[in-house]
Amino acid sequence: GTIIGTYNAESLTKTTYSEIRVQTGDTLWDLAREFGPDNKDIRKIVYEICKVNDVSAESIYPGQTLLIPVYI
Repeated sequence: GTIIGTYNAESLTKTTYSEIRVQTGDTLWDLAREFGPDNKDIRKIVYEICKVNDVSAESIYPGQTLLIPVYI
C-alpha cells in the first residue's frame, strides 16, 4: 500500500526557551536582536516573544521574567 501524507519536520522538534529578566531600558526589539538569529525577521521574533509570554511589546517592565525562544 501507499501512504499519502506530508512530512513536517517542524512538528517533530520541540521549541526550547531561555528565561531572562528584563533590565531597565530593555525593549522587546533589543531582546529579539540580542537573542534571535540574524537570518530571521526581527518582527517575527518579537511576535513569538509576545505570544509565548502573553505580553505586548509596550508592556514589559524591569524585573519581569520572559521566556525567549532558543534558535538553534
